[in-house]
Amino acid sequence: MQYCHQKGICHRNLKLDNLLLDDNFQLKVSGFGFSTLLEGHFNSYLLTTRVGNEAYMAPELIQGEVYHGASVDIFACGMILFAMLCRRTPFHKADKKFNVYYKLLAEKKFDKFWQVQEKELAKSGNQMKFSPEFKDLINGMLAHECTERF
Repeated sequence: MQYCHQKGICHRNLKLDNLLLDDNFQLKVSGFGFSTLLEGHFNSYLLTTRVGNEAYMAPELIQGEVYHGASVDIFACGMILFAMLCRRTPFHKADKKFNVYYKLLAEKKFDKFWQVQEKELAKSGNQMKFSPEFKDLINGMLAHECTERF
């Protein structure tokens, strides 16, 4: 995504289904049908169109607010990274009104958020303990405020 962002493009529909591996196991990103220029309307770098898969959408997209394309891509990458490690996303929708797991993250109750995640994984027999580095990375990628997101 860094390459796309450097070229002025945001994807806006990143999800596991749009990640492919070639014969040499090199990652290929597909599904650019909702991509657009990062510069947005009138070079404001703000976008308004609500597109993508709700399970990977940043909270500003869920709420129908204006947003920065690179920031919503980073949020989706955080969801993907978590899902690749845990075989599930950390929550179903980035809406603190309707999702208790996301609410913990949005309110910066990081310790509780990660305790709950480990407990949920344990229910399926996975005794994974997240490293501090992984927690920091995901906390930064999934930050509720886009200005705090990596």
